[in-house]
Amino acid sequence: MGRQEGRRYQEVRRHLQVLRVNSKVSRADQMAQAYKVQGVPALAIDGKFMVGGQGFNEQLAIADKLIVKARSEKSGKK
Repeated sequence: MGRQEGRRYQEVRRHLQVLRVNSKVSRADQMAQAYKVQGVPALAIDGKFMVGGQGFNEQLAIADKLIVKARSEKSGKK
């Protein structure tokens, strides 16, 4: 691959990376709006529960309990 082709290849790769990042940022923004996130950190669990506003360790403890609850609900539906 010549020098010019190499530069073009790198330019295309950078452009694709920007598109991927923009797509992920857009998706994250959509999810934040759907979950009505008002601050960070915030955790969404199973599309049903939101944990936010407490201290980080308390958030994780609550999230652990909600994950167990979500898993038990799913296993009960099988």
